[in-house]
Amino acid sequence: MALLFWLSSRPGHDVSRWNFLRLPDYVLHGVAYLVLGVLLHWALAATLRWPFAATAWAAVILAGLYGLSDEWHQSFVPGRTATWQDFAVDVAGAALAQLVLRAWTREDRNQVGDERISD
Repeated sequence: MALLFWLSSRPGHDVSRWNFLRLPDYVLHGVAYLVLGVLLHWALAATLRWPFAATAWAAVILAGLYGLSDEWHQSFVPGRTATWQDFAVDVAGAALAQLVLRAWTREDRNQVGDERISD
């Protein structure tokens, strides 16, 4: 979150200069919040021990709230704007992270199950 805050505080021309791959803004937002969604899920899962679905919802909600505050923060930075589209992509990135984690944990369970069968 601190890195996202710092990146959001950079003026628009700095962000354009750093985007050497010329990726669209929505891709940058989506990837950043996908990573945040994964990290939030892992942190919540390690500390609260909730079921997967509760942890996933909490991670998406927290990432969404942070995305909302991040858009508001960007509205004060020269050359940056706050848009509902960026917020929507932030939430979508965090939600996609949960789907990736769910698929990953199911794959891990299937491999463990396969090893037991072969023993």
